[in-house]
Amino acid sequence: MIRGTVTSQGVYADGKDMCQIIISRETSASLPHQHGEKKKIYLNIGNETYKAGVHETGKGDVWLSSVLYKEGLKREKKRLVDALAEIHIFKGDKIILYPEERDSFILEILEK
Repeated sequence: MIRGTVTSQGVYADGKDMCQIIISRETSASLPHQHGEKKKIYLNIGNETYKAGVHETGKGDVWLSSVLYKEGLKREKKRLVDALAEIHIFKGDKIILYPEERDSFILEILEK
């Protein structure tokens, strides 16, 4: 089980938070990550599956990008803030990522 927190790195023009998910250091080993390289994972949020980017800072902090991609005939971008809002997760909420299969995870809220 991987734990994280929804944070904001700014605000979009429409006033919504530019959300990202900071992963706790204690649980980040289960996610693929490497400093200076974006690793891709599949992330199930609600009933949708997205491709998400996992990043690592030079200090070893791991986070998930604010932009998601939906695969299909046309690759669609979706903001993390919008995908999370559909399942009632917002800035400050604690989340859990459950491994589903290799490089695929289910995102759920830890508690409200």
